[in-house]
Amino acid sequence: LLFCGPGLIALACHGGHLSLRVVLTRYRRTANLVFPRVSLRLPRENLMGTERRLLSSGSPFEQTIGYSRAVVEGPFAWVSGTTGYDYAAMTISDEVAEQAEQAMTTISRALDSVGFGIADVVRVRYLLTDRSYADECYPVFGRWFGHIRPAATMEVVGLLDDAMKIEIEVTAYKP
Repeated sequence: LLFCGPGLIALACHGGHLSLRVVLTRYRRTANLVFPRVSLRLPRENLMGTERRLLSSGSPFEQTIGYSRAVVEGPFAWVSGTTGYDYAAMTISDEVAEQAEQAMTTISRALDSVGFGIADVVRVRYLLTDRSYADECYPVFGRWFGHIRPAATMEVVGLLDDAMKIEIEVTAYKP
């Protein structure tokens, strides 16, 4: 739906038919236009131009839950929510700042292994289990992202394991 001046415009696709409905509320007039057999579906290869690549960090959670550490398609890399687990030792610190540092190290390794780097991050999402943890994590975030300043969101959430105090996910773009 688009609102424009005294009315609205609705664009829809149903069964391969594109329809446009213009409603002029001020004049109580409606116009319907239907364009038959317009396809809005594009083959996957036309969307990004490359195949999808999946990266595993070796975490047992990836196989059990059914996700990848990172997915790369075209100029984008998406790194899944990453907690402070040291996946080599399967341990996690009690300190939230150490968890944040470990999560960032895991994210950096994931990006490096698919040809991206921290400097390519354009979006970061921080998930904390307690808002009081934010102050402890700010120095960690600043060290990793202060020079590139990606778009960011911070939320207070419940995570699946009480030992997890933070989870971080990123999106990277490399033209």
